[in-house]
Amino acid sequence: MSIAFTIQSLRSAFASALIGGLMISRAAFQYCLEHNITLGGIIKANHEDTSADELLSYVFAGMGFIFQLQIGFRLPFPFNFLLFPFEIGEYTVRSLVMSSTPMAK
Repeated sequence: MSIAFTIQSLRSAFASALIGGLMISRAAFQYCLEHNITLGGIIKANHEDTSADELLSYVFAGMGFIFQLQIGFRLPFPFNFLLFPFEIGEYTVRSLVMSSTPMAK
């Protein structure tokens, strides 16, 4: 069961990295448009006219996924104190699920 939780953590981190990378790249493109930065025509008025935002999102997603791997899918410093009650809830649910499986008995 712990292998399943680890695989699910990897899947969730990968999906979150892809979504976050796309959000960051589109926000960067919007910022450039608001300040009339075109980077030699790479940045178009409509993000659907170019694939540069998707390519940039993969770069950000890769950086985010590698960061998650390096910290071991744990919360960094300020967030671990703020979200401590949720971590207790998560560990409680995990232990209840693992104790209710037939192999754990």
